[in-house]
Amino acid sequence: MKLIKILFSLLLVCSLSNCDQDKFLEVDILNNLDAGNFWSSEADLQSGLVAVYAALQLEGLLGGTAATQLPVRSDVGRPNNWNATARSLQTLSFNENTAVVKSRWESSYVGVYRANQVLANLDQIEISEETRTLIEARTRFLRGFFYYSLYRGYNQGSVILLTDVPGSREALYQRLAPAEEVYALILADLEFAYNNLPERYASADEIGRATWGAAAAMLGKLHINERDFTTAKRYFKEIIDSGLYDLVPNIEYTFDDYP
Repeated sequence: MKLIKILFSLLLVCSLSNCDQDKFLEVDILNNLDAGNFWSSEADLQSGLVAVYAALQLEGLLGGTAATQLPVRSDVGRPNNWNATARSLQTLSFNENTAVVKSRWESSYVGVYRANQVLANLDQIEISEETRTLIEARTRFLRGFFYYSLYRGYNQGSVILLTDVPGSREALYQRLAPAEEVYALILADLEFAYNNLPERYASADEIGRATWGAAAAMLGKLHINERDFTTAKRYFKEIIDSGLYDLVPNIEYTFDDYP
């Protein structure tokens, strides 16, 4: 029995002496997802696109307090007496330190960054041309929306223009781009979405994703705010004449779960 233990110990020592200690210490921790091990399949692209959509719910865009504060800048809402931020937005007495001004900037650029990640990895993954075009159209629609928010909200349209994933601090903190360049990117993104998004989705799982009609409406808004009323009218008329949309029978249904 003692001899068996000795032989077993010798075999164990020999096996340990033959292992590559460097490789043992360099084992990848697959629980830690990063750009190096994430963007490898169509599923990863779809997950990345979901993250782009999720940015719409951030504090400075369509989620959080922005959803109730930003409408008071128009005639569709009014502030409560105790909501100082909303009152400052309505009376145009806000400044760069107002919370919603800072959160809108931050949330929009989170969306831009996520969209650029998807676009940067489209050509790195083997997918069908149809799927590639659809993912690109959805992503560029959202990037166009985020930049539209920035273009309409800051510095008369002159904001930082990011079209790829910054690889350094210098690439991230750029000078403000001319408003004309920002407008050109928004227009190109929305036109690509307009030309490549479907009118409807057959699958119930796809309901809620960007469609041709959403891109057409955004293009109409973009042109009408540039006072190009003729072009804006064309897009809005296409939506009306498409037969895809109807007004709700009661305006109160726009705030309810109307089917």
